[in-house]
Amino acid sequence: MKKLLESAFLRIPLTYARLLRIKSNWNLDKYLFLSLVRAGNIVIDGGANIGNYSLLFSRLVRSRGKVFSFEPTPPTYAELKKTLEIGRAKNVRTYPLALGNEQGQATIHLPDGVSGHAALEPHGAAWGNASVKSYAVEVRQLDDWAKEIELDRLDFVKLDLEGAEPLAIEGASETLERHLPSIHLELSPAFMKDFDRSVQGLSEKLVDIGYDVLLSFRDKNDPPALLDDLLQEQADGLDCTLVCLNRKKHAKELSRLT
Repeated sequence: MKKLLESAFLRIPLTYARLLRIKSNWNLDKYLFLSLVRAGNIVIDGGANIGNYSLLFSRLVRSRGKVFSFEPTPPTYAELKKTLEIGRAKNVRTYPLALGNEQGQATIHLPDGVSGHAALEPHGAAWGNASVKSYAVEVRQLDDWAKEIELDRLDFVKLDLEGAEPLAIEGASETLERHLPSIHLELSPAFMKDFDRSVQGLSEKLVDIGYDVLLSFRDKNDPPALLDDLLQEQADGLDCTLVCLNRKKHAKELSRLT
């Protein structure tokens, strides 16, 4: 019964998003995805993990849309494939690739087997004495991949890369500037610092590409704040979810979220 209700509600995502917030334990990320992704959309899920959100995107975009899911960690990629197979997500293509700012080989580190914490740079301060397994992975620039598959449309991008989000943006700048998809990404200044990147630098890059509205969500019960205001509060920024929009192209999406 629960699955049937979920399937029905996904056909009316904006109504579902409003109803979702009635629950005390509502999920902010799911709310944002319901507010931003539409039937027929082309979606990139960078850092797809075991595929729960890729499956959600698959159902939101329906048969007319497509989802491209990237997950480099080998055991996690196997789980991603399994999730999508069980969910019969035929409109999702998967890639065992890490997204970055150059093509090549890298090592991804998996602490204590927690798939959502895998990172291209070890986060020693956060991981402490965790048992870490490492895997060789292939890194690709999204721009190169987009040319290879002749991507002619892109509506939404999710990036959850444990600090490597700025590198992925650098490697996707041409594609992002061409299509200006709405972007949802996770910001962790401490993790980004391990990649020699900063929230301020990422903000400047996004503005250069064409994103003139950067909304930060820190607490699901508080309204979003502009990232610039957050940076004035703390120069290095704070952990948050960031939604990147172009005021002209995403006027409807902006009105839903503010």
